[in-house]
Amino acid sequence: MEKKKHPILKGIAILFVLLIALGALGSGGDKKEATKAPEPAPVGEAAEAPAEEPAEEPAPTEAPAEEPATVETPVEEPAEETAEEPAEEKTEYGVGDTLTQNDITVTFLGVTENRGSAYNKPSEGNVFVLCEFEIENSKSTDLNVSSMMNFEVYCDDYSTSLSLGALIESGNKSQLDGTIASGKKMKGVVGYEIPADWIELEIHYTPSGLFAKEFTFIANHE
Repeated sequence: MEKKKHPILKGIAILFVLLIALGALGSGGDKKEATKAPEPAPVGEAAEAPAEEPAEEPAPTEAPAEEPATVETPVEEPAEETAEEPAEEKTEYGVGDTLTQNDITVTFLGVTENRGSAYNKPSEGNVFVLCEFEIENSKSTDLNVSSMMNFEVYCDDYSTSLSLGALIESGNKSQLDGTIASGKKMKGVVGYEIPADWIELEIHYTPSGLFAKEFTFIANHE
């Protein structure tokens, strides 16, 4: 005997199947909407879109040209001319010096000292000295020379007379006496007796003639 199905159960089964079918339809529609790709923009519109123009670079501001610096050259003031002081005229000359005045040239050649010989001796404590000179005459006239008249000698500020004893000890040296022709020379000695401990001998030679200038020579005891 075939059993009859219960009408209620049959209805429930049908309802359940419908619910499942409706759920499947709903989920399928959602998937289609979700996977639908966005429509691409028309090609024409994309082409018409203006390209972005590059931003204009600001024109470089030209810096003002630097003016060349002006270098002021200092004006050199002319140096003040210093007046040259005249050299002091030498008034005293020593051994080896030469002096020219009024066309007469005198050279002090040297001083020699001795104690005489066996029969010609100076006084006790004294010595003989011989002063040798060379005189050149550049005048147009002759020049007379006298060892006694033209020479004046001081030993340590004391006046000293010409000594014949000293002249005897001159050996082969001539005495300064005679005449010198124009353009010629004379060489000779003048002799004196002075203390052995003398310090300074001062010899003045004044040529003969008008307007003659004195020659002064100094000899120091070594």
